[in-house]
Amino acid sequence: MSKGVCFEHIYRNISGRKNKRGGTIDAQESILFHLCYTTQGKGKHMDLNQIFIKYYPEWTAFEAVVFFSVLIGVTAILLIQVLRKHIRWVQAVSVLLLVTYLMLVFGSTVFMRQPGTRQAEYEWFWSWKVVYHAFEEGYTHSLFWEILLNIALFVPIGALLPLASGRKRGIWLALVTGILISTSIEGLQLWLCRGLFEFDDIFDNTLGCVLGQAVIGNPVTYLLMKISAPPKCKN
Repeated sequence: MSKGVCFEHIYRNISGRKNKRGGTIDAQESILFHLCYTTQGKGKHMDLNQIFIKYYPEWTAFEAVVFFSVLIGVTAILLIQVLRKHIRWVQAVSVLLLVTYLMLVFGSTVFMRQPGTRQAEYEWFWSWKVVYHAFEEGYTHSLFWEILLNIALFVPIGALLPLASGRKRGIWLALVTGILISTSIEGLQLWLCRGLFEFDDIFDNTLGCVLGQAVIGNPVTYLLMKISAPPKCKN
């Protein structure tokens, strides 16, 4: 597909919104160029390893020191809480894993990235539309894998929520948590010019958080509660 045909295809199937919104033309042009570039080859063959390397750069010494300093502090606080019997070991480990994972997520999606230009895509499900049209044309667009990664990225968060709280939780907790964390990430990306702000990412992340709690977190928490429950006395 040539660049001219690619641009025409994207404008026809996604929007035509370039002339409708003020102040975001540069961001939209960048998005369209990215879509054309990936559609013409790289997007068809980009595998998960390439996407992982793209979004998870190597750490600097300062970033490593900050990460492990926070980790040691949180571990000490949790250990004290366990020794005072305020929380159980399962909760402490779950909270530690959750904090560790959140630091990795915020680091890889915001703070470890190099600043660039401020970009935003305000249309809902634009990436899903691109993937759908790619499927219609007989190939898998790289955005398909990025959508899956965005969903998978928040599955551990949802899975750890009920374990950290020590009991099964309603789906509303994962829903609210996913929205708040993902919106924070997207807002920081927009403010610090370290990524593309997308409503699609918020949806994908929240979906992953809900799935993590419903499919993993609540069932595992229920089993642990059954195992750790004291045996019933027989009359």
